[in-house]
Amino acid sequence: MKPTEARRIAQLVRRAQGGDGDALTELVRRFTPLIRREARDAAGRVDEDLAQELYLYFIRLVDRYVPGGDPAAFERAVRQVVAELLARYRWER
Repeated sequence: MKPTEARRIAQLVRRAQGGDGDALTELVRRFTPLIRREARDAAGRVDEDLAQELYLYFIRLVDRYVPGGDPAAFERAVRQVVAELLARYRWER
């Protein structure tokens, strides 16, 4: 992710945490390709239950994320949460 994009996402996170619904919508829009890609099964179909769970975890992450000095840290946090949820989801199935 480019530094300017990372800073923009960090700004959106702060706005969303302050109650700005448009900022949250924009964050969801920007991370939808990642969420949908990771929710695909072996045949390439999107597992809608998994996608919904990933969206919920994403929104919770936005709410509890504490921005630090590194603007790109949010994307890394999203990828970490997605990986953990995928591992648990696939383990349970």
